[in-house]
Amino acid sequence: MKALLLPPRKEPEIITIDTWDDLSAVIGCRLVETILLEQGVLLVCDEEFTYDGAIPNRRIGNNVFAGPLIIIGEDPSGNLTGLTDETLRKYFERYRQPEFLFGRFDVRTTVDGNVITINQQFIEGDHHYDKEKI
Repeated sequence: MKALLLPPRKEPEIITIDTWDDLSAVIGCRLVETILLEQGVLLVCDEEFTYDGAIPNRRIGNNVFAGPLIIIGEDPSGNLTGLTDETLRKYFERYRQPEFLFGRFDVRTTVDGNVITINQQFIEGDHHYDKEKI
């Protein structure tokens, strides 16, 4: 299945993914998270995409994602599918320019049922985390 890999600080690459295990291997994690970008298109990332110490990658919506990301298709039954050529072009162009993210980002997430704010300071890939319950 054709998919789009978004490596940190690099241009996207068209890759082939055959299984969920392939997704985990490419991203380099044990558990993956899927986020619906639009009908039939998923963003796949490390489950701890914002605070696992990985290099900041892309800002998508209100979130800053760290580590490698994959964009892949999904059919109405929830099965993975390859991206169409049109969808590949669309997302390749949207994320063609790598982002070099520095500065302060506040991310809210849920850990063990508690909502926390993670204050992330990204300076050339180094991370400082300040967690406080809100």
